[in-house]
Amino acid sequence: MPSKIQLPPAKSFEEIWAIIQETDRLMKEGAVESDRRFKEIAEQMKESAAEADKRFKETDKLLKENAAEADRRFKEIAEQMAETDKLMKESAAEADRRFKETDKLLKETGRQLGDVHNRLGELVEHIIVPNILQKVKPLGYKFKYVRKRCEFMDRNFRVIAEADIVLINGEYIMIIEVKTVLKVKDVDNHLERLGKIRRDACPPDESHRLIGCVAGAVVDEAVKKYAHKKGFYVLEQSGDTLKLDVPEGFNPKMW
Repeated sequence: MPSKIQLPPAKSFEEIWAIIQETDRLMKEGAVESDRRFKEIAEQMKESAAEADKRFKETDKLLKENAAEADRRFKEIAEQMAETDKLMKESAAEADRRFKETDKLLKETGRQLGDVHNRLGELVEHIIVPNILQKVKPLGYKFKYVRKRCEFMDRNFRVIAEADIVLINGEYIMIIEVKTVLKVKDVDNHLERLGKIRRDACPPDESHRLIGCVAGAVVDEAVKKYAHKKGFYVLEQSGDTLKLDVPEGFNPKMW
């Protein structure tokens, strides 16, 4: 059998009417509250939109101002770089001009010094040659002949060495190197020159003995001692004449 449904007891008309009125009142109050909340939310949204728009405008203004400032700074930097580039180019051009002037001056100075050096060398030779036989006479070699700017050749007639002044007799040959300012390297070069002449230019049965001598318009005391130590005679200019300095106990080297 189907179950029975027990219905609530019937209410009176007055009670039902009261419930309907209370429900209507509650619905009206709910609608008023919903409308109030809606308006409140709408106002808040409107205020938020206004604030967002305000902030957007402020941000846009700041961005434009920053962009303008950045553009101004960029132009300033570009102008400064252009000015710096101009100055660097001008400086480079000026440096190049001065370098060329200096190079020209150095070349001209070198040429003039070369001319002076050559003239002094010629002057030394002109002072040495006319008096050379008289100056070396006390050495006892009895030289008879004087030669200037001599070339020495090997057995194949190739020039292997040159000498400024050469003194000759039947037994000895004195080979003299002349310098404006005598230096240690000049002594060493002359030492090598004499060895080469003895080795390559003189035949094995050559009876001549080679003697070394260095001469200069200016001869430092230390260089003079060095030359004597290597077995060279030393001639130096003294006023308008020559001075032959032979230290006590000096033993000349023979090749």
